[in-house]
Amino acid sequence: MQSTVLLVNELQSINSKLQQELDRLATDNEQFAIENRQVSKQLEHRIKNLTLQASEQQQLLTQWQENQGQDKFYNRAFKLAAKGAGIEEIISECELPRAEVEMLLSVYQQRARSQ
Repeated sequence: MQSTVLLVNELQSINSKLQQELDRLATDNEQFAIENRQVSKQLEHRIKNLTLQASEQQQLLTQWQENQGQDKFYNRAFKLAAKGAGIEEIISECELPRAEVEMLLSVYQQRARSQ
């Protein structure tokens, strides 16, 4: 009978230690879950910001590409001006408005004089 009591006491002690360990693990698990939720929120915020930045960069790239088309016309107009083309020829070749071609020729002539 005494050995049974000792065995029961030993089992209760082991049970108590296991329960304490389970409680500690449950607390650790809850803390881990809280930290994971915080990290997830931070990552979601960063992803949102990066998505916005990527969208803005895409818009800038699109604008730049659209402007490249216009720049080609101006570069061509300057080359034509260097070859001595007149206003009408530049307007026709580069599809630029008369006022812009007149201004472009004025700038070209000023550059040519200063060199």
